Amino acid sequence: MPILRKLGVVYLLILHTLIVLILINSDFIEKVGYKLGVFATPELSSYYDEITTLHFRMDGNVPDGATLFIGDSITQGLATSAIAALSVNYGISSDTTLGVLNRIRKYESTARANAVVLAVGVNDLSRRNDGEIITNYEKILNSIPKETSVVVSAILPVDEGVQRKKH
Repeated sequence: MPILRKLGVVYLLILHTLIVLILINSDFIEKVGYKLGVFATPELSSYYDEITTLHFRMDGNVPDGATLFIGDSITQGLATSAIAALSVNYGISSDTTLGVLNRIRKYESTARANAVVLAVGVNDLSRRNDGEIITNYEKILNSIPKETSVVVSAILPVDEGVQRKKH
């Protein structure tokens, strides 16, 4: 009996060691930490990296005169071809002005675009103040060639002085 007990203990130790090693090598602990609020969610996530890699791969194939839609999840879920026949959707869920600023300079297609539609900023509200958002927007706009038309669709203005009527 003592040998079976020792084998059982060794088996459990090996099993637990393997489980710990698997968890350490995965992103499971990190994801649980984000969900529980133990870790701060990174602004530029691995999802952001995956999508921008895809964008950069297809960017060289964007035809001259296309309309580029660049923004967050609202843009990502948009059927851009219903708005402009020759269009490219560069939306990334949860993106911020910092994320757009980080990637827009790498899109070579902005130099050949007919127009750029920007729709980003809502996700910034919990990360930075108004001045920082405006500064990032200015940098984004300055990275787009001057001859390219730009449409900005971002955060709706809010007047805190106006109170909602009760029904």
